[in-house]
Amino acid sequence: MHESATRRSPAPGWAASAITRLAGASRNTLKQHFRALVERGALIQHGSGRGVWYGLR
Repeated sequence: MHESATRRSPAPGWAASAITRLAGASRNTLKQHFRALVERGALIQHGSGRGVWYGLR
């Protein structure tokens, strides 16, 4: 994991903007996948909007 891609927070996680850059996919495409992973319990969503970031459960 690149330090520039991580968000400094109380829990380790990835900022959606960093994942978008690394994956080369659109924010909306990734948002759909992340929403499904949150619903399945694989990820925890922190925050909302452009400041959202995700961590593992």
